[in-house]
Amino acid sequence: MGGGKYSISCMQPRDRVWELDEFERIWWRIPTIEDAEALDALWSPVRKPIGWKWADVLRGREHCLYFLTADAGVLFAFAARPRTVLVGPEPVKVSAVRIDYLEVNPSLGGGKVAPFGLAAIAKYAGDCGATAFVLGAINHPKVLPFYLGSGATPAEGWSCNRNLVPLWYSPDATQILQEIADALEV
Repeated sequence: MGGGKYSISCMQPRDRVWELDEFERIWWRIPTIEDAEALDALWSPVRKPIGWKWADVLRGREHCLYFLTADAGVLFAFAARPRTVLVGPEPVKVSAVRIDYLEVNPSLGGGKVAPFGLAAIAKYAGDCGATAFVLGAINHPKVLPFYLGSGATPAEGWSCNRNLVPLWYSPDATQILQEIADALEV
């Protein structure tokens, strides 16, 4: 990963290209600090306040930052912990990737990009050897129904700050999302 002294050991997702409606080619990009700063500058004037900047997340050296990019620019960004975690109801725990930050390009208003972003995260989880993924905490009540409708369930036993809801995508939900991403791969 670029960015000099801010680098941590991050998993390189398998090279893939997807097609989604008006976006003829979508691919992974691992950004540098400079890329993250440019994205913050571009998205900040049009986004709702989110409480973080992508460049600061990357500088924190606790997360790996990934962009889903098309010819039109970055469509979706997310930050994952560099190692998998064990989650799920007792006594069965499964390997999962932990996503602490994600954002759809605010000028796109969600649309099909948001569900596609989750499908791409499911593929990323598989690339990491995980069978599930966790969204560390969702803090906006308006988007919670979207995540629940896409297969997420509350993450039992997961602690987070007050007013936040941790969610997880079980192995079955993750597999369904992976199949959606597979169908869009070219």
